[in-house]
Amino acid sequence: MPKQRLKKTEIIKNETIIKGLLSSNNKIFSYPLLIKWEINPNDRAQQPVQVGIIVSKKRFNKAVNRNLIKRRIRESYRFNKNILQKVNKCLHLKILFIYVSNKIEKFQVIDNALQDALYNLISELKNDKFI
Repeated sequence: MPKQRLKKTEIIKNETIIKGLLSSNNKIFSYPLLIKWEINPNDRAQQPVQVGIIVSKKRFNKAVNRNLIKRRIRESYRFNKNILQKVNKCLHLKILFIYVSNKIEKFQVIDNALQDALYNLISELKNDKFI
């Protein structure tokens, strides 16, 4: 059975997009994650939802630890991205996951936080009548 991965087009790597997301006022906090999101209906992205992950170098000096946390967040998102299937394909939602804890949390804690945050995001999109 082939491995399920995030597609290359689903990952945000452009620095200007990341800076725009960081300056965005749309945010959801679910410990240990802070989620910043933005909707750009005029974007010509191939995927309706794109994600980026940030782990602070100041809090985790070793790249091994940062990569471990990124892998856990990425895996959790991969399992739970079906929550965002209700999002309109024309909206082009961009999500930035920022890890804010000072310690390395277990996968289950990250997974629960990510699920809560995605459900909160869906409810905010419903309130703003994007869905």
